[in-house]
Amino acid sequence: MTTPRAAIAQLRSTSDKVANLVDIAKCAGWAKQRGASMLFLPECFGFLGDNAQQTLANAEPPVELGPGNSSNNNLDKALSIRLSQTITSYASIPTSKETASESVDIDENENENVGQQVLLLEGLRTIARQSGLWISGGGMHESGAPSTTAGDPEGRVYNTHVIIDKDGSVQCIYRKCHLFDVSIPGKVNLRESATTAPGQTLAVCDSPIG
Repeated sequence: MTTPRAAIAQLRSTSDKVANLVDIAKCAGWAKQRGASMLFLPECFGFLGDNAQQTLANAEPPVELGPGNSSNNNLDKALSIRLSQTITSYASIPTSKETASESVDIDENENENVGQQVLLLEGLRTIARQSGLWISGGGMHESGAPSTTAGDPEGRVYNTHVIIDKDGSVQCIYRKCHLFDVSIPGKVNLRESATTAPGQTLAVCDSPIG
């Protein structure tokens, strides 16, 4: 019996969703080349804003289980092609960073020709379908969370983890319950709960690795 292989991506996410998705597609290509069946992404894999306002403004629509509605697929066609080509190219080369940068004939400036108003979930669905990998999206900002106070115009988001199968269907949704709040007088004061609402339940699902 063959032991299933998992791949773990280490990313340097920014506020550029397109560039982040392209980086994920590269990792998916490498993972596919190494025989992985599932790719794990870190928290904030698709967007890391400079401030709370930017995070709230760029939150994703509410997430639902299932394959999604194709009529609501907001993924730019050019980006869909770009992700597919990136996966194919990176699946055919060695995984070493030095050789990869020299071996792949992809114009990184093509990102400029793709619309920035993209949905991360649709990007992950595309990457999953094109690579044949299950994807664990470690955390993205999802809109629809309750505000801290009545009438709050900005509201809050959820920090949402999704599991997507190789056909692009969402199999599991987990909204982070234990938020990162830390206060050390004179040193640091971080309150994830100021912009993020806690989830209320744990979630599990079957996958190729267990």
